[in-house]
Amino acid sequence: EELSSEIKIENAFGRTTILTDSATPIKAQVDTGFASVTIRGQKIGSFGEADFQTPDYSADKPALKLDIDAAFGEVVVE
Repeated sequence: EELSSEIKIENAFGRTTILTDSATPIKAQVDTGFASVTIRGQKIGSFGEADFQTPDYSADKPALKLDIDAAFGEVVVE
């Protein structure tokens, strides 16, 4: 129930580290411009848009939903 909202993360020229419970599935929309985004050890890309889901993600179960916008910086979700 607490995971029903999407969390917006904006990063430019810095590093943002997000600590999560490893048992919680993640679904993320990632938009990068010369940035580095890594979610649980998987590099998502450095330029453009990408969608990411952990293997245990299911649309009908609670999950951490992230909207990540990164430019020239680094976002790490652990």
